[in-house]
Amino acid sequence: MTFRQWQIVSLAPLLMSLHLGGCGADTHATDAAFPRVTPRYGNNGHGGTVTLEENGLLLNGASCMGDNALASGLINGMKDATDLNCTSPDIALTEFIALHYSYDGETLIPIAATEPISCNLGETIYLDMVGKLVQHANSPRPDVGVWVSFDNTTALTGSCQQYTLSPGALGSFNVDGDACGDLLPGSITDIPFGLVAVQCRDNGSGLLEVGTCIAWKQPGSDNVCPIAGNELGYRYGSLPGGRSKCNCQSVTVPVQVIATPLGES
Repeated sequence: MTFRQWQIVSLAPLLMSLHLGGCGADTHATDAAFPRVTPRYGNNGHGGTVTLEENGLLLNGASCMGDNALASGLINGMKDATDLNCTSPDIALTEFIALHYSYDGETLIPIAATEPISCNLGETIYLDMVGKLVQHANSPRPDVGVWVSFDNTTALTGSCQQYTLSPGALGSFNVDGDACGDLLPGSITDIPFGLVAVQCRDNGSGLLEVGTCIAWKQPGSDNVCPIAGNELGYRYGSLPGGRSKCNCQSVTVPVQVIATPLGES
């Protein structure tokens, strides 16, 4: 199915009308004609930092934020990929909102608020999601980068998709005149992640969890982003401005994780 690329602002009516709940495939009609949303991030807004299969599914496979930071050599004092202090609350990915889900990656089912969605521990569920970014700092944060691992609960190392904000999209600004979006104090913006294959796992909460890392520059010290016209140019250009200019956390998605008791199949 061919993807259509939509601006973030086109999601606003959906986000206001849809809440993450659940529905069963036997009680709701599927939406085969749904125009899956491709992330408008990366290489000139065409998803240059994500990998797509022919059917439009996003693939993990590229490095996470700590791996990129270490390989770039741009952050002083790093000795390994986990040598970052990513606990700053300046920007937070506060929630994931699912619009559609699928168990086979093809049949998309609209989200309803009547029944919970569930997945079996270790299996894969396909989610068409957006994430909500909130800026809590008192000054602008330029060149924001977001790394998400859809198969792990950490986005420091391993396989991650990486996103940069589209300047001028709803809630995203361009204070430094480059190709990577910035956030102002109090900014809230939505990131369309597209249809992603998510491994069903949690950290003990009983809800599906994914690893996320957010990075930014401090005002006055940001370089041009991207630093080259390719995928690594966006990844490296949106790395943290220092070892503490980042926020990594495991974020829950309201999907129940079902663990099969021992002895049962």
